[in-house]
Amino acid sequence: MDALPVLDAALRSGVVTQDELLAEVSAHRALRGVRQARELVPLADGQAECRQESQLRLILIDARLPPPEPQLWVYDRHGIALYRLDLGYRERRIGIEYDGLSHLDRDRLRYDRERVNWLDANGWRMRYFTDRDLYRRPQYITATIRAALS
Repeated sequence: MDALPVLDAALRSGVVTQDELLAEVSAHRALRGVRQARELVPLADGQAECRQESQLRLILIDARLPPPEPQLWVYDRHGIALYRLDLGYRERRIGIEYDGLSHLDRDRLRYDRERVNWLDANGWRMRYFTDRDLYRRPQYITATIRAALS
């Protein structure tokens, strides 16, 4: 759960590329954990804005669900980008969000409610998860998304 967020952060920082990460993993074949890193580097994309987004994506991938698109932009009928979702399935109009402490701010809550109402009115089915889900109930996450996809 900690390795993919580190790889995503490394790519997001711009100081390393995915090819460089792969080369580094190949250069250290005998080290402990290198096999896991070799499997995770292709999943790393540097788009997650926090560790929990990377972890949420990994839970879904590990459950053999289709990989969700990170930082998915939702457009209005005029093609204007309105909202960005943490993760989602564009064709199915399913959005996935991790809500951390920043979502408890009063202004953020107002924005979130307006956003949810617009997304719902425009055919998006949103699913929200918190730290409790991520760290204590990953099976709840996978069951919820599996049900939404079926």
